[in-house]
Amino acid sequence: MKKNLINYLLIGVGALSIVFAIICFILSGSGEVFSATGSFTRMENMLWDIVDNTRLTAKCVSLGFGFALIILGLTLILFGIKKIKEEK
Repeated sequence: MKKNLINYLLIGVGALSIVFAIICFILSGSGEVFSATGSFTRMENMLWDIVDNTRLTAKCVSLGFGFALIILGLTLILFGIKKIKEEK
């Protein structure tokens, strides 16, 4: 009975991991701060480049973490299902 409960917990954690991955994908798509108009100095242009690079880096990290969570979730779900079928 205890092994069966652990297997169901593995499936639950895997499903939760996939939900968190979907949240990572949703959050990585948002992010328009504001648009700038007018003349800029060199310093302001450099700051905008830093903002754009930081936003791109955050998006890449979020997408990478989302894909890792999906792989982990699917692995846990498949492992839990396999163990449940082996016990029957």
